[in-house]
Amino acid sequence: MPLNKSSPRPKVMTWKKALPILALAGIFDAIRFAFEQFWLFGPILVGTATNSFFGGGAIGGVAGSIAGKTSFLAGPELEVFGIVMAAVVGLAGWGTIGFLLLVFNQRFFKANASNTLWFLSSLVVSEIPIVGSVPALFAATFKGYHSQIKREKAALKRWEKERTEMQKRNRDARLAEQYAAAEQNELAEAIY
Repeated sequence: MPLNKSSPRPKVMTWKKALPILALAGIFDAIRFAFEQFWLFGPILVGTATNSFFGGGAIGGVAGSIAGKTSFLAGPELEVFGIVMAAVVGLAGWGTIGFLLLVFNQRFFKANASNTLWFLSSLVVSEIPIVGSVPALFAATFKGYHSQIKREKAALKRWEKERTEMQKRNRDARLAEQYAAAEQNELAEAIY
């Protein structure tokens, strides 16, 4: 008797499918890093913006240099601004990536509790000043996808093996039925 019941093919996450979320996580981490290091990048940005505003040349160069030196003296204010903005970007990144994963890839959290733990720990790390310059959101998302892809590929291999075995059993059962029917026909012909 052939077996017709078969579980559906399991869904499998691939790196190609994960790439947009990983890229977005990397962008949020890069912006957060820039704000964490704003005490260094701030004066450079102010000088460049002033130089561009005044059109370059001698006047733009002098204005940019003065603005850069002035903004360097305003270092504590720039550092505080950078830390606050890094916290805002970190929370926005964590919320955005978390929302996208919940909407488009719930398996990320369902199958493995450690993915959830890693993802939540990335929030904690990203909100600690100076330590927050570590790309925690990208690292946690990458690790989560890595374990999800590994787990789902193994599940697909098990499913394919079970399906192959079931097809073999079905084929053997059909052959046994055909053989029994052929034997019965031969027996019936021999009697008549």
